[in-house]
Amino acid sequence: MKRELLAARLLLISTCKVLILGGVHMAVPAFFEFFPVILEILSTGEVKSNKEIREEVKSKLILSDEEINELLPSKKQTVFANRVGWAITYLYQAGLFIRPKRGNYQLSEVGKQYVLKNGYGITLEELTKYDSFNKFLGVDEEKVKDDRIVLQEDTDKKTPEDTIS
Repeated sequence: MKRELLAARLLLISTCKVLILGGVHMAVPAFFEFFPVILEILSTGEVKSNKEIREEVKSKLILSDEEINELLPSKKQTVFANRVGWAITYLYQAGLFIRPKRGNYQLSEVGKQYVLKNGYGITLEELTKYDSFNKFLGVDEEKVKDDRIVLQEDTDKKTPEDTIS
């Protein structure tokens, strides 16, 4: 398990372009770049609230207070909270999490199997292997190629808020 944890942290470094230990401050990662660290956090099997997940993500990444507190153009939510929230939503919609009660998440059986087989690294493209995720995106069967959809670089990798801003 320690080897998997190290591999996940290394993947997170390359995926998020953020150093975990003694690292460089970077802009808030894209929402899909939070997938590995959120899978790692929920791999304990515990039920965690959105707030607990955000706090643990914050403790694992090196982001400045300015980056953590940067507001969306709407001024109603931080970019960090928004992107972590969308990452949780996408992983939940793929079936990797269950939601025992509103705003609380736990790794599902599908999620446990994924982590056992692949570790914590998961991409946005890999989520398209799950029918529930494709339904969430509203993808027609005609658009599915080889059981996967083709994501459009400019739009599908942005949160709705990122797309309109």
